[in-house]
Amino acid sequence: TFNHWYIIFWSQLLRLGVLAAVFLIFSWELRISWLSLTLAVLSSGIFLLGLRFTFHALKVGPVSLASPFIGSYAFPAVLLSLVFLGEQLQYSQLVAVVLLIFGAILISVSSRTHLPQRNFWTQPVVRLALIGAICIGTAVFFLAQLVHLAGWQTAIMLQTIVLIVGSGIGLWLTGVALLPANRKPLNGAIIGLSAFGLMGALMLSYGFSVSLVAIVAPVASTSPLITVGLSLYFFKERLSRYQLVGILVVVLALSLLAVR
Repeated sequence: TFNHWYIIFWSQLLRLGVLAAVFLIFSWELRISWLSLTLAVLSSGIFLLGLRFTFHALKVGPVSLASPFIGSYAFPAVLLSLVFLGEQLQYSQLVAVVLLIFGAILISVSSRTHLPQRNFWTQPVVRLALIGAICIGTAVFFLAQLVHLAGWQTAIMLQTIVLIVGSGIGLWLTGVALLPANRKPLNGAIIGLSAFGLMGALMLSYGFSVSLVAIVAPVASTSPLITVGLSLYFFKERLSRYQLVGILVVVLALSLLAVR
């Protein structure tokens, strides 16, 4: 397996190449200012910090305990948008947002998840996962502000560049080589991560340009639903009762959001 800084660096570098081509083909304009650069550094830097805590939580384990807390990252983004942006939700939208976050957490719960026990909140994995979720949610909030300021095209380009620089610094600090001597620098997993990550980032940035942060962030947090679906198909995994309930909750929440 590759170092996580290595994976982030090369996946973002591939993304940058595709983005540069897309910018040229569609003649998109980069709207860069000191404020947009500041927001890009804030969102991407906090995101990298969140990933660092998240990866460490998954390493410390158990994964089944870390995943539900990581899946709650939309909560900080929603809270910040309601408090600092003054976003207002209809009653049905508020209920849907709460259900989406709750459903995303349940979908991340496997049948092996440890139930709360004595000293539960002092376990390292819980603290690491919570910090990671708070950082990622905060990063999503600042990304939304960058989209509103510079447009979703510029936002995704600036975010990609800062992620390359940040992960490059992480590689340098950990002493990991950019070009390993005994293996190819890229594999199918990194290429796939870059491709699907780019599509997800583009849709997320575009979503922030047309809707409220308090709605887009919870919808995006239901991505574990796709992971579970792929696991069912490729690895023949069985759904836990928590995941089944989570899927039903997400479907209900999305239905509520669709009602005008």
